[in-house]
Amino acid sequence: MKTKQIYLIAITFLLLFNISCKKDVEDTPQALNEFTVQGADYLTPNAYLILDDGPSVYTNGFMLAFLEGTMREDSTNGSSISTDTNHGIALVVMHGGTVNSEQAVVINNTTYALDDETSTLTNITNYTNTYTHNGIQYGDPDDTGANEYIINNGTGGSVIINSINIDYVARNGTIDCSYDFLDENNVRVIGQFLGSFEIINEF
Repeated sequence: MKTKQIYLIAITFLLLFNISCKKDVEDTPQALNEFTVQGADYLTPNAYLILDDGPSVYTNGFMLAFLEGTMREDSTNGSSISTDTNHGIALVVMHGGTVNSEQAVVINNTTYALDDETSTLTNITNYTNTYTHNGIQYGDPDDTGANEYIINNGTGGSVIINSINIDYVARNGTIDCSYDFLDENNVRVIGQFLGSFEIINEF
């Protein structure tokens, strides 16, 4: 009987300890693929590297999109995301000028300053230009009613790419990165992602 009581006490202690630890680090993402803003965590299981589609001149920059839902592109609708997406983040890195191919855009294992267009949307409820593809509805997220956090004229931020592998033929790759920025109202957004991504040409 005493053994059972000790066991229960130990479990209770561990649970309380875990709760305490979570409170101490509530501003730090608890999972690899998520971002945190104002104490709330948002899972982002899907990642996309977004490059310019040219065809003769390419913007010398790239975007990394981390989403709750999925993204696709086609010649009719351009790029769009599934309407079951409640939140997502787009990290924008601009080198300046143009290059002659998407492969010429430098994306290395280093720290990049984020452009002012870097933004986060949470609580997305409205979509425009919707259509259905393979039974899934896609569209353009409408920031009306959503919570938007954009660097704009804020204090900026950075993305640290620890490792990245890009297959321009298969149109996918893998990345390990973390990011941190303050929006124009001094709201901090932090997050990280470790996993695979698809390439989208819609910059």
